[in-house]
Amino acid sequence: MRYACSQSHSQRRSIFLWSSSRARSPALLRTGIDLVLEIGPTDGLALARGVALDDYLGSDTRVAVDAECRERYQRWCLRRAQELTVEGVDLTHVWEVELLAECFLPAARVCYGLPRALVSTGAKRLVACHLDPGVAQLAAAVAEPSGVEVVSWSGASVAPESTTRRTPSRLGAMAAKLGVRSHVRGEVLAVPYWNINPLLSELARRRGPKVVASPLPVRDIGARSAMLAARGGWTGMPGLRARRCSRMTVATSLRAVRDTDFMDPVDAAVDRHARATLARLARDTLADVRHARRALRQRQVRLGVLPFDSPAQARILFPALHESGARTLVVQHGFSGRLGDPDMSLADHLAIWSERDRSLAGGRAPDTITVTGNPGVCHLAEIAATRCSSRGCSVVLVDYPGRLSARVESRVTMRHVVTALQALASTRPGSIVIVRPHPSDLAFGAYAMLAAGWPGLRVAVDVRSSIEILLADVDLCVGAVSTATLQACALGIPTVCLDVSGTTRPWPFREGTLPLAVDADTLAEGISLALRSREVAGRNAALDALGVRRDAIERVIELIVEMTR
Repeated sequence: MRYACSQSHSQRRSIFLWSSSRARSPALLRTGIDLVLEIGPTDGLALARGVALDDYLGSDTRVAVDAECRERYQRWCLRRAQELTVEGVDLTHVWEVELLAECFLPAARVCYGLPRALVSTGAKRLVACHLDPGVAQLAAAVAEPSGVEVVSWSGASVAPESTTRRTPSRLGAMAAKLGVRSHVRGEVLAVPYWNINPLLSELARRRGPKVVASPLPVRDIGARSAMLAARGGWTGMPGLRARRCSRMTVATSLRAVRDTDFMDPVDAAVDRHARATLARLARDTLADVRHARRALRQRQVRLGVLPFDSPAQARILFPALHESGARTLVVQHGFSGRLGDPDMSLADHLAIWSERDRSLAGGRAPDTITVTGNPGVCHLAEIAATRCSSRGCSVVLVDYPGRLSARVESRVTMRHVVTALQALASTRPGSIVIVRPHPSDLAFGAYAMLAAGWPGLRVAVDVRSSIEILLADVDLCVGAVSTATLQACALGIPTVCLDVSGTTRPWPFREGTLPLAVDADTLAEGISLALRSREVAGRNAALDALGVRRDAIERVIELIVEMTR
């Protein structure tokens, strides 16, 4: 790729390539002149059609993109895993989810979408604007073989859209700086999560296996946390000095990995981008693994209970658990949209919500899966099969395309919200509407700005309340493919699923089960019907998909006791 800063060349057949719609104001991005690799969650409607790389992917192509992503990642791991294993920790494996999301899926999108965009626009010159060097090299590897010149431009850019993240408490910040020494006395190491917390509360009050808190819950030390720590201890966390040591070791190891002669220039570009991504993400990995190994070296812990096994925070624990001889149990944490998450693939045993969820663990031996139900929603089994009373308040659970798949178009997020507000404005004028973004969507400031466009509705955005507290104040749910939609329906709230993606969704989020709408008109009809009906349509399907069983907690505890013997 040739680098240049001058704009004196003719731009008539040039196209400017931007990292995302947040790198430049969407209003300034023009079809045939600009192309963005990623659509920000809140820019789906503001961005002109043909500006996004995603616009050049058809339904069949999206399936191929997903396959290409996984295949290229697996080839890369076969070639690099040994070199990128440090102190017995395979960094390519620990950081699989982030590597897929940040490197391999974007690479597959570029491989399939960029040639189509260049042909459609007739561009013979691609100007890379403020791209990460790895992404720019990837674009060059795809474009240059077809005769497209690729250059770099360094003009002024717009500041990225701000996002809001939860800041640690003062106690949590101090613990992260100084570290917390481990103090392990129990047999079951448990990572807290919404579905596992009821298990921990029950185990804390009865005799049996003692639970080791992982880590010491310094953010929010409540009665349950204190009781768990008092009985079974805690794993703690490494401090700043240990993290500095980890960063030096990881950096040295990554610098020692040399460029390899790849026959495919795309493979070479993705390799450099993936290694640079690991250098940024994996700096503290060894500190966490070393700390976990020290905490478990007495081999007292016999079982690790986790809500998932795909994110790095879980995979960092696996080396220490396996080396100590402990077994592992994953308790299903949420409804899966079947969008490429490599979850439930590593643990020795799975506790799943329903028989239908066996498909999430394809290839696993049947005797390593137990259908327990969902321990996080046992209380819903006691709720009568009647709809909630009218409160004149609706919740919109925002759809989300997912980070690990191209199957759902990136524009779906804002289109989903606006379609829902359009239908609610006609069916419930003057009512309150609470917009609930997906937990992975951190750019939620833009949702609050929607209120100005809908003066006939009182629109609010809630990202902090627990989902059941939020649902307690509503009498209508416009849902998406999510656990929260199932919870709303199970609670007796009239629910209509809105799917503007045009893709095939998993049961029960398809026609014939939960009420389904695909546009504002069908949603308005569905809302009117749901509010008139005496029963909540699809509630039995929601209960089944959510894994609601009275004995779910007891069934998982029985499994824990059996696995710790």
